[in-house]
Amino acid sequence: MLGGWGRMGHQPRLVLSDRMLDHQSHLLHLAALVCGVYFLGGGLFYMLSEGYSFTNFVYFSMQTVTTNGYGDFVPAGQAGRLFTCLYMFLGVLVVSSIFSDLAYRMFLAHRDAAVAETVRQLNDLETRRSSALLQSAQGATREPPQPQPSPPQQQLSGGQGGGQGGHGEEE
Repeated sequence: MLGGWGRMGHQPRLVLSDRMLDHQSHLLHLAALVCGVYFLGGGLFYMLSEGYSFTNFVYFSMQTVTTNGYGDFVPAGQAGRLFTCLYMFLGVLVVSSIFSDLAYRMFLAHRDAAVAETVRQLNDLETRRSSALLQSAQGATREPPQPQPSPPQQQLSGGQGGGQGGHGEEE
């Protein structure tokens, strides 16, 4: 329960719904599958048409996807060059979509943690405010303390009593 916020009906939504999370998970699995098919398909093409070994293909694929292109591996034929143009374009799209999805997931996790901390702080603040209001309300229902009567004071007048003038006797 979210303390004061839950009582007031302002309960924030901290995470995506289960349905949205399932959809996001399916998209991530689909992206991973597309990435796997992309690398396997490219690998088969380059191994068969260009004669690349497996390690040379992996090296060439990483250069292509990361757009580094050192030039030490270049497709020799027209078909290899055309396929490489498509392979580069699709590789950048596939890999960037996976990384953007992962970055978005990290953002959501950070945002949810920040929102949860803010809600906790607001609940603490609401609890302290409620306690202060309750204490002030309890203090208002009590009768204020009555002032204690002060001891009777002696009234002193000009020629009478109490040693005024130092004589104390009447004439």
